[in-house]
Amino acid sequence: SASPPPPASQDLSHYKRELRLLWLATFFGTFPGLMAHGHAAAMMASRGGAAAVGVSMMAMGSLLGRFGVGAVVDKLPARSCLAVVPLFTAACLTCATLCSGSLAVGATALFGMGLTYGTNAVATPVLVNRMVGSNNFSPAFGFVFSAWGVSGVLAPCIAGKLFDLMGGYTLSMAVAVGAALAASAAAVLLPPDAPPKGNGH
Repeated sequence: SASPPPPASQDLSHYKRELRLLWLATFFGTFPGLMAHGHAAAMMASRGGAAAVGVSMMAMGSLLGRFGVGAVVDKLPARSCLAVVPLFTAACLTCATLCSGSLAVGATALFGMGLTYGTNAVATPVLVNRMVGSNNFSPAFGFVFSAWGVSGVLAPCIAGKLFDLMGGYTLSMAVAVGAALAASAAAVLLPPDAPPKGNGH
């Protein structure tokens, strides 16, 4: 069952565990997309494809994640979006690591990386608001959003270092698989959130 609505105002220490889990879900959930933001063109070019295709596929995934989750998050728990979509991304990236020469698989992986990134952009603030309430939203979301900044620094750098080390992006995509699975696991551990009444419930 869903957690009861939060009080109008409360010390955020009451939500310490939940906010830490959501920080991890955001860090790992944005990691693949932020890696793609820095390397999508090179990832596609490394497979012999057009760099513009890689960037376009990542951007399409991000856009679909934002609009798709935006269309359903009033009817579904935001936690479910954060738990399920990264599994699709992990599957796409796993295929990409196993089929390192396939253009179609590489493009699909970049689409998946963007999809999870776009999903986080919409579902995370919704979940924070449902978790702590509007009066506590700003400090809570500020803390959670710091995960995006850390991931934004680390993900592109790790991909670049691994490319220099291995001469390709296969290992980087394998790391992104782990990040996507970790994001899903962190989201599953979060308490259930309930969509607002009057939206199909």
